[in-house]
Amino acid sequence: MPPEPLIQMRPWARQPFWRRDLGIQVWSWGRRSGKSFTMAARAMEENMRKPGNTNTYISASVKIGGEFLRKEAVVWQILIENFRKAVAENGQKLETSVDGLEIDDICEVFQQQKLECKIWHTNTICSRSIVVAANPDTAVGYGANIFVDEFGRIPDFQAVFEAITPFMDENPELFCIMASTPPPDDAHYSYEMTAPPPGVEFPINPEGNWYTSSMGYPVHRVTADDRYLSGFPMYHPITREAVSPDQHREASPDRTAWDRNNRCAYLSGGTSAVTLQSLSHAMAEGKIMCMATDITESLTA
Repeated sequence: MPPEPLIQMRPWARQPFWRRDLGIQVWSWGRRSGKSFTMAARAMEENMRKPGNTNTYISASVKIGGEFLRKEAVVWQILIENFRKAVAENGQKLETSVDGLEIDDICEVFQQQKLECKIWHTNTICSRSIVVAANPDTAVGYGANIFVDEFGRIPDFQAVFEAITPFMDENPELFCIMASTPPPDDAHYSYEMTAPPPGVEFPINPEGNWYTSSMGYPVHRVTADDRYLSGFPMYHPITREAVSPDQHREASPDRTAWDRNNRCAYLSGGTSAVTLQSLSHAMAEGKIMCMATDITESLTA
């Protein structure tokens, strides 16, 4: 059994939180499932347990701004305070670039990519987490554990992913965790990278479900139905009563978006006549059953 985490984990978060057998893992979690909080907590946990450790937290929020930015700043504010107590009990010291600041000031530091958390194990050895923007120029070059939040909303994610993956080639202890809901655009690289194989069905499970994407990546999936089975209801947009996911969906004006955001449905976004996933499946199925005909030569009467 893994050790108890230093902060309380929701039922579906405990298993992927402790997966150390995977170099790359993806969390395809519905909205409000705690993606940002769990990733930031894992980063802090790594720092407490490994002197000299470095984490790079790549946030789409730094690039997108607005509500996303404030949400992540609040996540870090809560985690810093929670871990400050745990660090003190461990005989360590935590210091950050936002100590003593209010939330608006923390947002500004976050936006300027100057948020840094250090945990001092001795007077000379510390572990740290730094936040950078989601673009290839800032993401490249860090020999560190990589956490990528809301990667389905990073416009140039394929270039970012290409920039960050070489860091794992020379150190088997390093890992990458990426979290997002399915992207609204089926042409986005994360769609092809993380979509489940065609036809697969998932049971409702309070701990979520693992699957291997068509591109071979291990993906942990958590939906509103999984959360509901864990005792986490949704709330009606008008009456604010606790309701089931089906009742909440019934009240939604955009059920396509609801399915994507809450049931992690990989849906065609209308940008392509045929989705990348469908093309990939068709090519795999027809690989040994097709024949080629050369039609480049002109026909004569």
